[in-house]
This record gives sequence, C-alpha cells and structure tokens, in this order.
Amino acid sequence: MQLVPPDRQQMEFPCRFIPLNDKDETVDSFYRYATQQELEETLGKWLRATIQNLEAERTAGKTPLPESSKQAASGRI
Repeated sequence: MQLVPPDRQQMEFPCRFIPLNDKDETVDSFYRYATQQELEETLGKWLRATIQNLEAERTAGKTPLPESSKQAASGRI
C-alpha cells in the first residue's frame, strides 16, 4: 500500500490509483480516457522502473529482502 496515495487507500481497488508517471496518470485514468495499448505501455514502463528502483535500494542495503522471499529463494517454501 505504500505506493497508493493515502487519500486512495480505502478505495475498493486502491492499486488503480498508483501514479504511473510524472503526469500522475493512473490505471483508473487510463481505463477512462486511453486505449488498452497506452495503458499497457505506460504500466510496463512504470513496472520496469519500479523493479529497478527496488533492486537498487536492496543492493544498497536500504531495503532488506522480505523473509518470505528469503525462504522462497532457499527453497523452503
């Protein structure tokens, strides 16, 4: 929920309100005003950038790997 703006966290589908770009476009706004292709392109760019940022934070030691991910990586799940 940390990516969802606080005023949208109680919505039925809060993940639709995560800002995807510098224009603050969201999945919800794409559903309303854009094409499926535009949504997929923007969401893909956002997802790749978010993964890259999270990996960089983890590599820098800022964010430890969650315990469940450690267990999955070791084959304990």
